[in-house]
Amino acid sequence: MPQLVTVMTTLSSYIGPNKSGKTQSGKTEQLDLINALWSAIETDLIITDPSTAESLGRMVNLSTLAVTANRPADADKAAKFAGEVVAYFLNK
Repeated sequence: MPQLVTVMTTLSSYIGPNKSGKTQSGKTEQLDLINALWSAIETDLIITDPSTAESLGRMVNLSTLAVTANRPADADKAAKFAGEVVAYFLNK
């Protein structure tokens, strides 16, 4: 799960411009990686903690929206809240 959050944290840099005013290419690849990581843990997480799975799934969906709607702020929001969900789950 921490790897999922790490990848989500970088997503906005692939959607919006960086400090130099340029946008990195690769947002689709980053989203594909997010979806692959989520797919790898989703079933086990649903069994272990359905509430956490639901919350984290919503943040993955928000990441998808961020890419399709070209909204880096949504990517940042998804990463922030996914990080909080994962930290809470790991510290229970």
